[in-house]
Amino acid sequence: MISPDGKKIVFSAALGTAVRTLWVRTIDSSAPRQLNGTEGAGHPFWSPDSRYIAFYADGSLKKVHFSGGAPVVICASDPYRGGDWSRDGTILIGYNGSGVLKVSSAGGTPVPVTSLDETQRDTTHRFPSFLPDGKHFLFLAGPHTADNTLDVICVGSMDTKMRKPLIHATSNAAYYDGWILFVRDQILMAQRFDAKTLETSGDPIALPEQRIEFDGITGRAIFSIATDGTLVYETGEGLRQTQLTWVERSGKTLQTIGEPQPFGQVSLSNDGRYVAYSLLPRQSIWMYDIGRGITTRITNSKSRDSAPIWSPDGTKIVFSSNRTGHAYDLYVYDTRTAAEELLLASDKDKIPTSWSPDGQYILYNLLSLGPNRVDIGYFSFADHKAHVYLATPFVEVGARFSPDGKWVAYSSSESPPLQLYIAPFPPTGAKWQVSSRSGGTPHWRGDGKELYYYSAATKILAVPIHLSTPPEIGQTVTLFDVHFGLTPTWDVTADGQRFLINSRGGDTAGPAPLTLVQHFDTELREAEEKRD
Repeated sequence: MISPDGKKIVFSAALGTAVRTLWVRTIDSSAPRQLNGTEGAGHPFWSPDSRYIAFYADGSLKKVHFSGGAPVVICASDPYRGGDWSRDGTILIGYNGSGVLKVSSAGGTPVPVTSLDETQRDTTHRFPSFLPDGKHFLFLAGPHTADNTLDVICVGSMDTKMRKPLIHATSNAAYYDGWILFVRDQILMAQRFDAKTLETSGDPIALPEQRIEFDGITGRAIFSIATDGTLVYETGEGLRQTQLTWVERSGKTLQTIGEPQPFGQVSLSNDGRYVAYSLLPRQSIWMYDIGRGITTRITNSKSRDSAPIWSPDGTKIVFSSNRTGHAYDLYVYDTRTAAEELLLASDKDKIPTSWSPDGQYILYNLLSLGPNRVDIGYFSFADHKAHVYLATPFVEVGARFSPDGKWVAYSSSESPPLQLYIAPFPPTGAKWQVSSRSGGTPHWRGDGKELYYYSAATKILAVPIHLSTPPEIGQTVTLFDVHFGLTPTWDVTADGQRFLINSRGGDTAGPAPLTLVQHFDTELREAEEKRD
């Protein structure tokens, strides 16, 4: 992203197999400079004076000076979908499952400035971008499903929770000198817009740039424009491929599974014979027979189906889908009969994370309005009802049953960044912290005597556990560095010896270049004249 003064560019990148960090390059320099302390950073954006960079990492929104120094946490923030920073120090944050929220750049608790419109099947307000008056802003609204005809770029207000539709599109948008810029089918488009009357006019213009990198998972097109008319964008040919890779406990790569594809979440059956996974960006569920090398498609709808989790006996798969057009609900697929059943529906998004060893409960992430309202719920087959496992003002995600079903490992933002905890099941209110720096996506060894997790999305760690009351937690050891692909998902065999990683190693496309266009206003005028 280019700074407002048009003199600096910040971007997220990795050297070789290293974790992604933020880098800053001035326009008059050929060498970028790495910003320490920004491991795992994404979605950076600038302060209006071009001195600070806000970014998302470790379940928090942070800021750092462009010249370096220690990043500072602004607020807990998950799942984050873009942001912008106004001249009065207000930061807007977009979310999945929420309206746009605002928070002071000095820190604090975010509060909503837009509300989801159920009549328009809104499930998200994301990628807020301030207009010049600092009181209005652009954002992307809609159900964000595979059928994206209802997704729309809107204008909102800091004073009222308005949602005024402007342009049907499925990307972020930016204002520049009487135009709204957005991307459609990886083509940069420009639409005339009066920032005072908040009205569009004429038809959009397709601009003669190269194909622009577009993240079909989030709807984010990689482009930005400075106040002086300098445009920066990343070229791309669509969603990149990743590879499912077996890695030994020592970190040695063993072999790959299947062909490179845009893999999402992955889940091993308890016997290690099958892997269920989702494919991006439209998100469908597939199953792979590891021994026979046979792939079977599980879901084939126009909805977004994700987060497959196996039943303990390996005969069923629970997954999340928004096929009702609003919230993500829980469905179960029977691998023996190919029958599909709606398990749990409500007005809140539900993402399954674990199926209990006795088959009686399913844990899931429960998303409510606001950046800190990701709680843990569970479905009980005994009464076919939803129950709350943990609900706090913080983010709690990734809950996993222990092999005996009496404990749950989960991550929480109570002590930012996300830290790993274990707690009894059913809940008693007691909990014990496992990680010291950060901890996400826990997995248990089959005998319950070891717990695995990743730290800052860069390393897989192991910690011995004795599940007494209170539990005895041993010394954490680092197993190996990990280099995730499109999503930081993985699984481990019951003996704890082999790890299945959604690896960046399958992405053979190489780094996409950044393109700089100066005096972009001239190009806009020429394109308008040609159309007229």
